[in-house]
Amino acid sequence: MDEANEVGYVERELLNINKRLKSLDKEQQQLLQWALKGFPEETVVAENKRVNGQRDLLKQRKSELEARLEQARETEVNMESGVYRAVL
Repeated sequence: MDEANEVGYVERELLNINKRLKSLDKEQQQLLQWALKGFPEETVVAENKRVNGQRDLLKQRKSELEARLEQARETEVNMESGVYRAVL
């Protein structure tokens, strides 16, 4: 995969992760409403634990992708600089 495609792919993945993180925020807000309405505590706690686990995985993946994006952008800039130097 060339660097431009890599950057585009990683940016799309980051957008998807951010959307999923927002969705998890909404799920936790719903869980709070459940708790306030008297849903069984075990259910709310179990769902909250699941949401937090997913959030942790997404944050880890997001960090990995951000590092990959930075690396791909640096490579892209270096390649452009190298092409420019080669033309001179």
